[in-house]
Amino acid sequence: MRKSNKKNELLSLRNTLREESKDTANNVFMTDSKIRAIDFDNVKLCYSKIYIPSEEGIHSVDSILYGKDYSNNDLKEYFIEFKNGDFHTKEILEKAKDSLLIMGDLENRTISYTRKNAVFMLVYNEKVKQPASRDYIHVHGIHDRAHKKYAPFGLTPLFLYFSDVLVKTADEFDFFMRKI
Repeated sequence: MRKSNKKNELLSLRNTLREESKDTANNVFMTDSKIRAIDFDNVKLCYSKIYIPSEEGIHSVDSILYGKDYSNNDLKEYFIEFKNGDFHTKEILEKAKDSLLIMGDLENRTISYTRKNAVFMLVYNEKVKQPASRDYIHVHGIHDRAHKKYAPFGLTPLFLYFSDVLVKTADEFDFFMRKI
Protein backbone atom coordinates (compact mmCIF):
# COMPACT_ATOMS: atom_id res chain seq x y z
CA MET A 1 0.00 0.00 0.00
CA ARG A 2 1.39 3.41 -0.98
CA LYS A 3 1.87 5.88 1.83
CA SER A 4 -0.67 8.41 0.50
CA ASN A 5 -3.32 5.69 0.18
CA LYS A 6 -2.49 4.38 3.65
CA LYS A 7 -2.77 7.87 5.12
CA ASN A 8 -6.11 8.57 3.46
CA GLU A 9 -7.57 5.22 4.47
CA LEU A 10 -6.38 5.36 8.06
CA LEU A 11 -7.32 8.97 8.73
CA SER A 12 -10.79 8.37 7.30
CA LEU A 13 -11.56 5.98 10.18
CA ARG A 14 -14.05 8.10 12.10
CA ASN A 15 -16.56 7.77 14.88
CA THR A 16 -18.59 10.05 17.15
CA LEU A 17 -16.95 11.34 20.29
CA ARG A 18 -19.74 9.60 22.18
CA GLU A 19 -18.60 6.22 20.85
CA GLU A 20 -14.95 7.11 21.35
CA SER A 21 -15.63 7.98 25.00
CA LYS A 22 -17.29 4.66 25.79
CA ASP A 23 -15.97 2.73 28.76
CA THR A 24 -16.74 -0.75 27.44
CA ALA A 25 -16.06 -2.43 30.79
CA ASN A 26 -18.83 -0.42 32.47
CA ASN A 27 -20.95 0.42 29.39
CA VAL A 28 -20.69 4.15 30.19
CA PHE A 29 -20.27 7.08 27.79
CA MET A 30 -18.32 10.10 29.02
CA THR A 31 -19.97 12.43 26.49
CA ASP A 32 -23.03 12.42 24.29
CA SER A 33 -21.33 14.51 21.60
CA LYS A 34 -22.21 13.51 18.05
CA ILE A 35 -19.15 15.33 16.66
CA ARG A 36 -17.17 12.96 14.45
CA ALA A 37 -13.45 12.57 15.07
CA ILE A 38 -10.67 10.29 13.91
CA ASP A 39 -10.99 6.95 15.72
CA PHE A 40 -7.30 6.85 16.62
CA ASP A 41 -7.46 3.54 18.48
CA ASN A 42 -8.61 2.00 15.20
CA VAL A 43 -5.97 3.93 13.24
CA LYS A 44 -3.29 2.53 15.57
CA LEU A 45 -4.63 -1.01 15.12
CA CYS A 46 -4.59 -0.79 11.32
CA TYR A 47 -1.26 1.07 11.24
CA SER A 48 0.47 -1.51 13.41
CA LYS A 49 -0.86 -4.38 11.25
CA ILE A 50 0.90 -2.83 8.24
CA TYR A 51 4.31 -2.91 9.92
CA ILE A 52 4.24 -5.57 12.66
CA PRO A 53 2.16 -8.68 13.36
CA SER A 54 0.77 -7.34 16.66
CA GLU A 55 -0.26 -4.04 18.20
CA GLU A 56 1.06 -5.17 21.58
CA GLY A 57 3.14 -2.47 23.23
CA ILE A 58 1.75 0.27 20.97
CA HIS A 59 -0.57 2.79 22.65
CA SER A 60 -2.84 5.49 21.30
CA VAL A 61 -5.23 8.22 22.31
CA ASP A 62 -8.90 7.58 21.66
CA SER A 63 -9.54 10.37 19.14
CA ILE A 64 -8.06 13.16 17.13
CA LEU A 65 -10.32 16.10 16.38
CA TYR A 66 -9.65 19.18 14.28
CA GLY A 67 -11.16 22.32 15.74
CA LYS A 68 -10.63 25.95 16.63
CA ASP A 69 -8.22 26.86 19.37
CA TYR A 70 -10.17 27.73 22.52
CA SER A 71 -8.34 31.07 22.84
CA ASN A 72 -8.32 32.17 19.19
CA ASN A 73 -9.50 30.96 15.80
CA ASP A 74 -6.39 28.98 14.84
CA LEU A 75 -7.09 25.43 13.70
CA LYS A 76 -5.69 22.85 16.13
CA GLU A 77 -5.44 19.08 16.30
CA TYR A 78 -6.84 17.81 19.59
CA PHE A 79 -5.41 14.47 20.74
CA ILE A 80 -8.15 13.28 23.11
CA GLU A 81 -7.92 10.54 25.71
CA PHE A 82 -11.00 9.53 27.73
CA LYS A 83 -10.49 7.91 31.15
CA ASN A 84 -13.58 6.86 33.07
CA GLY A 85 -11.62 4.89 35.68
CA ASP A 86 -8.34 5.13 37.49
CA PHE A 87 -5.19 5.66 35.42
CA HIS A 88 -1.45 6.08 35.73
CA THR A 89 0.49 9.04 34.35
CA LYS A 90 2.95 6.75 32.56
CA GLU A 91 0.09 5.18 30.59
CA ILE A 92 -1.18 8.59 29.43
CA LEU A 93 2.31 9.78 28.48
CA GLU A 94 2.88 6.61 26.41
CA LYS A 95 -0.44 7.02 24.61
CA ALA A 96 0.38 10.63 23.75
CA LYS A 97 3.89 9.87 22.49
CA ASP A 98 2.94 6.79 20.45
CA SER A 99 0.05 8.71 18.89
CA LEU A 100 2.39 11.55 17.94
CA LEU A 101 4.78 9.09 16.31
CA ILE A 102 2.02 7.45 14.27
CA MET A 103 0.41 10.76 13.26
CA GLY A 104 3.84 12.18 12.44
CA ASP A 105 4.49 9.29 10.07
CA LEU A 106 1.06 9.49 8.45
CA GLU A 107 1.14 13.26 8.00
CA ASN A 108 4.93 13.71 7.60
CA ARG A 109 5.08 16.05 10.59
CA THR A 110 7.73 16.92 13.10
CA ILE A 111 7.49 17.60 16.80
CA SER A 112 8.07 21.27 15.99
CA TYR A 113 4.80 21.20 14.02
CA THR A 114 2.79 19.55 16.80
CA ARG A 115 4.31 21.85 19.43
CA LYS A 116 2.62 24.71 17.56
CA ASN A 117 -0.54 23.05 16.23
CA ALA A 118 -1.59 20.18 18.48
CA VAL A 119 -3.26 20.09 21.88
CA PHE A 120 -3.38 17.09 24.20
CA MET A 121 -6.61 16.69 26.16
CA LEU A 122 -7.33 14.24 28.95
CA VAL A 123 -11.00 13.85 29.85
CA TYR A 124 -11.44 12.09 33.17
CA ASN A 125 -14.16 11.04 35.60
CA GLU A 126 -13.81 13.27 38.65
CA LYS A 127 -15.81 10.78 40.75
CA VAL A 128 -13.10 8.16 40.23
CA LYS A 129 -9.88 10.18 40.09
CA GLN A 130 -9.10 13.50 41.75
CA PRO A 131 -6.08 15.69 41.07
CA ALA A 132 -3.56 15.94 43.90
CA SER A 133 -3.83 19.05 46.08
CA ARG A 134 -0.80 20.59 44.34
CA ASP A 135 -2.63 20.11 41.02
CA TYR A 136 -5.65 21.93 42.41
CA ILE A 137 -3.49 24.88 43.41
CA HIS A 138 -1.84 25.05 39.98
CA VAL A 139 -5.08 24.64 38.06
CA HIS A 140 -6.60 27.57 39.91
CA GLY A 141 -4.18 30.18 38.68
CA ILE A 142 -0.88 30.09 40.48
CA HIS A 143 0.94 28.70 37.44
CA ASP A 144 -0.40 31.64 35.38
CA ARG A 145 1.22 34.13 37.71
CA ALA A 146 4.52 32.24 37.55
CA HIS A 147 4.33 32.14 33.72
CA LYS A 148 5.14 28.43 33.73
CA LYS A 149 3.26 25.71 31.93
CA TYR A 150 1.74 23.09 34.18
CA ALA A 151 -0.66 20.18 33.69
CA PRO A 152 -2.33 18.11 36.43
CA PHE A 153 -1.71 14.38 36.96
CA GLY A 154 1.97 14.71 36.05
CA LEU A 155 1.26 15.54 32.40
CA THR A 156 3.49 18.64 32.29
CA PRO A 157 6.17 16.83 30.20
CA LEU A 158 3.68 16.76 27.30
CA PHE A 159 4.34 20.48 26.75
CA LEU A 160 7.51 19.30 25.00
CA TYR A 161 5.31 17.93 22.20
CA PHE A 162 2.03 19.90 22.33
CA SER A 163 1.09 23.57 22.26
CA ASP A 164 -1.17 22.98 25.24
CA VAL A 165 -2.20 20.22 27.63
CA LEU A 166 -5.80 20.36 28.83
CA VAL A 167 -7.30 18.24 31.59
CA LYS A 168 -11.10 18.31 31.71
CA THR A 169 -13.85 16.55 33.58
CA ALA A 170 -16.61 15.08 31.41
CA ASP A 171 -18.85 18.12 32.11
CA GLU A 172 -16.04 20.56 31.34
CA PHE A 173 -15.37 18.66 28.10
CA ASP A 174 -18.99 18.99 26.96
CA PHE A 175 -18.88 22.74 27.64
CA PHE A 176 -15.53 23.03 25.84
CA MET A 177 -16.85 21.20 22.77
CA ARG A 178 -19.53 23.85 22.32
CA LYS A 179 -16.76 26.45 21.93
CA ILE A 180 -14.67 24.75 19.25
